[in-house]
Amino acid sequence: MAAERTFEERYMGGHCDALAIALSTVTGHRIVSLHVVHNRPERDRTDPDFLHVVVELPDGNCLDAKGVRPLADVMSEFNAMAQSLKTAEDESVSFCLREYDDASTFVAATGCNPEGAVQALSELMGQPSIRSYLEGLGLDEKDVLAAEGDLPEADDEEEDMGLGFRIG
Repeated sequence: MAAERTFEERYMGGHCDALAIALSTVTGHRIVSLHVVHNRPERDRTDPDFLHVVVELPDGNCLDAKGVRPLADVMSEFNAMAQSLKTAEDESVSFCLREYDDASTFVAATGCNPEGAVQALSELMGQPSIRSYLEGLGLDEKDVLAAEGDLPEADDEEEDMGLGFRIG
């Protein structure tokens, strides 16, 4: 039987969108997605799928499963992965950031299913670094759990975009 994944493994290894949706819904902060740009002689091409998604904090830092940290640290962490996506046509690869004003905008633009955010909400206060940040905003567990009613809904009318390559 496989061992249960830790919070960090789950939300840095494929479910970062659910965590970002939950955090953005609770805090009202913007969401930022990190994409690989294939730098080519004829024209750069940005991957539509994101490598990672974070919540942007007012002080310029970001918040993800590893806690509050500079966005540059996140980009550095994902650089090796981005380099592994370099193709023979690429002169190099770099990053592009896309910003979304709130969780609803992010869900509508990316086609992500926000259902995983319900579980993420239930786990937020169990993470010391995230709990500390949320308590600093004056939020307690009751406030966090109450945000479930504010989570965006999946757009059933649109076809799922099938973001197949989501790492973090």
